Amino acid sequence: MAPKRANRLPLIGILCLAFVLIVTAALFIWFKSSTGEKEAAAMAPTGQNGVPSVDGREGRTKATTTNEKTQDEANEKKKKTEWTNGTTVMTTPTDWTNGTTVMTTPTDWTNGTTVMTTTTTTTTTGAKGDEVTTPAAMRTSSAGGGQDERRPTAAVVTSSISATVPLEELTGSRWQPAHVPICRDWAAGSSDECVAEEGSIASPERRGQQVEDMDPMDWLRPVEYSLNMSLPSEDPHRPSFTLDIQLSILVELSRETSVIPLHCGSEVDIVEEVRIWSCSSEAFVCVRSMSRLPSSSLLLLHLLRPLPRGALVRLQFPLLRVPLSSPNAALFVHIPSPWERHQSWMIGSQFPLAGGVRSVFPSVDSPSGRAVLRLCLTHSKQTIARSNAPIAQLHEDSLSGLSTSCFRDSPALPPAQFAFLLFRNLRPVTSPQPPAAAAAAAPGPLIELFIGAHLNPPDYAWAVEESRKTMERMRQITSTEYALEKLTLVSSPLQMGNDAMGALGLAHIRDSWMEYPKFVHTHELLIGQLIRQWTSNVLSLCDQCIQQGLGLYLEWMVGSEQLGTEPKAEFGRRFGEARQRLMAASSTMAEGSSQGCAERVAVVVHMLERGGGPAGPVPVDMAGQMRTRCRPAEEMREQTNNLETRCVYHCILSQYLTAATPT
Repeated sequence: MAPKRANRLPLIGILCLAFVLIVTAALFIWFKSSTGEKEAAAMAPTGQNGVPSVDGREGRTKATTTNEKTQDEANEKKKKTEWTNGTTVMTTPTDWTNGTTVMTTPTDWTNGTTVMTTTTTTTTTGAKGDEVTTPAAMRTSSAGGGQDERRPTAAVVTSSISATVPLEELTGSRWQPAHVPICRDWAAGSSDECVAEEGSIASPERRGQQVEDMDPMDWLRPVEYSLNMSLPSEDPHRPSFTLDIQLSILVELSRETSVIPLHCGSEVDIVEEVRIWSCSSEAFVCVRSMSRLPSSSLLLLHLLRPLPRGALVRLQFPLLRVPLSSPNAALFVHIPSPWERHQSWMIGSQFPLAGGVRSVFPSVDSPSGRAVLRLCLTHSKQTIARSNAPIAQLHEDSLSGLSTSCFRDSPALPPAQFAFLLFRNLRPVTSPQPPAAAAAAAPGPLIELFIGAHLNPPDYAWAVEESRKTMERMRQITSTEYALEKLTLVSSPLQMGNDAMGALGLAHIRDSWMEYPKFVHTHELLIGQLIRQWTSNVLSLCDQCIQQGLGLYLEWMVGSEQLGTEPKAEFGRRFGEARQRLMAASSTMAEGSSQGCAERVAVVVHMLERGGGPAGPVPVDMAGQMRTRCRPAEEMREQTNNLETRCVYHCILSQYLTAATPT
């Protein structure tokens, strides 16, 4: 008997009907998505430089309808200018379109004479939310002058962002150093075309011969650096894991020239066109060409016309990009693994170790090229930002999750002493403040310390107290006040072989040492970094050997006072060990060698200080050896030959270490 086939046909029919419905729904969703993308592309405002994702570009066409023109005209009318106390602030409202969000965030810095405005433009579009660089565009204006307005670069992100309010002032109005000359910048509405006047122009071959071995410091003097830095993405696996920089350098030319040289490493990608603004003629200078010499890390800007000696010009780099996924000697990047929850997330500079900043941004990277640093950092809201100077303005956008930290102007520093740091997953250490009477008698900077999240902050109050005592001791020794109101100490995951590093206002101690405060080396690292706040930053000396040696001598002295139960015995131990190393190495040390240079100077200083009378033959002979091998200033010999009293503090420190006047 054949099997029954009843009731199978209805089941097959139901399955076929379900399949047809699913296919129809999928086609409908695809059609609506494609139509929405076309409408968004047609309605998007013009002038945006955002780079949409591949999926978003495929379905878009160029729209030339009347509605688009009307929308663009309406967007232009929305832009308005607000005048406040003679300062022009451009405000652009938020425009909402189909699937596209356009946002402009103005941020104003006002101090009566100078206004710095950082503008971040963000666009939400595309299918997969590719992230693109969005450095803050900078505008500066002077009293009675105009503005230098730069067009911002659009970015594609994955969330909608609304307009933010101007940054709030945290530490009072910003102040302009007296030694920074006023430069009238480009005024909004005036022509932004460069001036191509006739002039004596060197041929390319002649220019190459002139600048092959040139030192930028011989051609120009830096006055100030204005930096806006941002992190488009914190994901190390994304191509957008870069440090995006907008840079403006105010320089004074030391000679008449048609070539402007700067130090710039091959790691720096110059994305947008470089512009040069002449402060005297109040016009842009045409750049004929730009060339790079990788062997000498030079960037050469060839001009169409020569500029006179003493001219004040502003070099504008609208967009620089430095990849963070590639090794860079001037930056350290620590992204912990998911299972390393106690580790800190950190991105910062290590310019002293790299010998300068040229691998991060163009500069006059020379120890004598001191200039003021103006810095703003744009980062995620969960990240903390620090730099040389205290924060002047801080803004947090709850919708975007981004924060903008702008710092006070730093004292005039060499570029190698510039510093910035972004970190999270660290805990601050609070220490009891000294009594009001003691604080008034011995004023000092505010000291903040950040340690690992897995540590107990009360256990590290000793570090803050020890730092406060060391800073006060250095103030007494040098008779010089610290240049800043605050000093930041951070327990950082530094690489092997780098136990500590620092710059003015910001110092790092390797976290593996900070976790074990019972080791004497931990305290030595801390005291050494605090002393270098004077000997490398606040105080300066043309001879690096003497400067390092005086710093080492102060480390012996202050460290013995802070750590040793018997300071004289502890100091004698350190002095004896250094002298033995020098005697053992003297037979193999070649003439002109820098081996043990700092220890030789420290030994000489101690023997001069201990003499108590006219310098004997041994100190004078050692000073002569030091002069031959370390090449100190000529005045050192005259000073050592005429010493009659114990004057290491006043004669050597006060005369040969000059204070960098806080600005």
